[in-house]
Amino acid sequence: MPGLDGITLGQLCAHTSGIADYYPGLRPHFVSNPERVWPAGELLSSGLAMPRTGAPGEHWAHSRTGVLLLAMALERSTGRPWNDLAEQYVFEPLGLEHTSLPSPTDTDLDGGLGAYSAAIAQDGTADCAVIRDDTEQSSSMGGAAAGAVSNLEDTRRLSEAFATGALLEEGTARTQWTPIPPGGDAPAWQSWGLGGAEFGPMRGLAGEATGVLTAAFTDPKSGLTVVVALNNSTSGGDFARETAFALASLASKTAAAPEHEQPMIELPWSYEQATTKMRELAKCPKPDAAAAPAAEEEPAPEG
Repeated sequence: MPGLDGITLGQLCAHTSGIADYYPGLRPHFVSNPERVWPAGELLSSGLAMPRTGAPGEHWAHSRTGVLLLAMALERSTGRPWNDLAEQYVFEPLGLEHTSLPSPTDTDLDGGLGAYSAAIAQDGTADCAVIRDDTEQSSSMGGAAAGAVSNLEDTRRLSEAFATGALLEEGTARTQWTPIPPGGDAPAWQSWGLGGAEFGPMRGLAGEATGVLTAAFTDPKSGLTVVVALNNSTSGGDFARETAFALASLASKTAAAPEHEQPMIELPWSYEQATTKMRELAKCPKPDAAAAPAAEEEPAPEG
């Protein structure tokens, strides 16, 4: 494809290709019209038309556009559709019976959590007065990058396999988690591997799709795994990440099961730090009932 000179498949995996993410620019359209079927080429064109985030390999910047390109490359190389590849190499080996990439035209998912979002104003901010019901939506908005559906148990299995490299040869797993510093003012305990992030001992991902937020992180040494699914995308993927961090902090201090030793899990954040960050990231928060002024009592009738 034109305009991709110097970009490697590894950079697409690691989000260091410099290709912009198509999702933020199209978010208002996704939220207001979730059932529209988007051709992958249209999403790719949107992302490739945006200014690059840097030269290939220069620094990290999350890009669904890059993941779609990677999926397209795999499909063309193998001559097989993405669903078949995912089934053979991931879903079937891990026994993920409740994970799939629905057809773009199948917008009614039985047993789904539901999906909601505040409307997006013209300036890109959340219009908290208007909540959109995005439950019926096309998987084409995310496709191979963010279109799959799953349940908590399957996501736990996938998170553990991803963090430990269970589906990979030893050398490949080692390469996957060779750290890539995100740069900027990010703390030293944050880094990126191929396809996922490393926050202290926890490995995984947190992100946003239309109407939903998800996060899944695993400590490959202790086995501590946290999976979060929220059915409102207004506050963004970082909110789901901090929610997972708060739960991980609580879980790391939980007493071991009978006849098991308490694992040593050192997290570079505290429960208080994570919940403080959650409050900072939250958009359209509900009023705090405890902080509301008490209603004045009606005066007793005379006589």
